Amino acid sequence: MDAAKLWALAAALTFAAAYGALTATNPGLRPNLGVHDLLKAEAVVAAIVAGTVEEVVCRGYFMVELQRSRTRLWLQILGSGAVFGVAHFNYSVYGIASAALLGLVFGLIYHFGRRSLAPVIAGHALIDSSLSRHSSCGYFRGSRSHVKRRREQMLWLPRRDSRQHLRNRD
Repeated sequence: MDAAKLWALAAALTFAAAYGALTATNPGLRPNLGVHDLLKAEAVVAAIVAGTVEEVVCRGYFMVELQRSRTRLWLQILGSGAVFGVAHFNYSVYGIASAALLGLVFGLIYHFGRRSLAPVIAGHALIDSSLSRHSSCGYFRGSRSHVKRRREQMLWLPRRDSRQHLRNRD
């Protein structure tokens, strides 16, 4: 591996570690930091696969196609960041902006790393696995009814017990 690719790998992993550490300071995630279960392990694997696919699409395909069409470099990077942000449309506005910024950083690392996907995939996988480790499975921990309530909340459905309460009120 040449020096540019090693630099890109180091930059991606350093950025990912800092981003993960910053995320871990979120007070909403603290109760879940010490929880370890099988679902959390599955979420880490899913995060690694999702990160790989997202990088192949946003950097390996989108930036390459823009390069082939002779689009200026800054537009390639800006465009890949925008596509990356829009791909995370299910997040809040802050989440979309954060993902777009992350996409810009990974676009720069991809370019300066001689367009190697390995550094950005490694960085993305580190970020996603640390986020999964901190949050996603803790969100679903507990009894099956707790998981069902969380699913209903995610789908914006009223909880079954609240509907029952409304029926009993009459």
